[in-house]
Amino acid sequence: MVMIKKGDIKEQEKCLREKELKLEFVQMQEQRERTLKGEVHRLLNLVGNTSDLTKLYMNEIEINYVEQMASPELEDNKTNEDKNYYHARGISDLAESISESLEDEMGIL
Repeated sequence: MVMIKKGDIKEQEKCLREKELKLEFVQMQEQRERTLKGEVHRLLNLVGNTSDLTKLYMNEIEINYVEQMASPELEDNKTNEDKNYYHARGISDLAESISESLEDEMGIL
């Protein structure tokens, strides 16, 4: 007969809850990233993807990355290097800086 200790059950419940929370966090982060990508794409369309204004606020790598992220057919072609760079940098900072800059400079938003 196998004896199950009360502490073992609590530990298993704790591990299960941690896994559930991690999964929920990852799903929320993915949703947030999709929302921010859409916002960045909307802002780029507002000023025009090839406009000089876009180039003022973003370098060439950032412009290419955002265009790639906004294009669903290219979604699978992203490299891990791109993912790591922009996740570390924070795409939300990018969207926020574009929005603030446009607001300050153009008064459009």
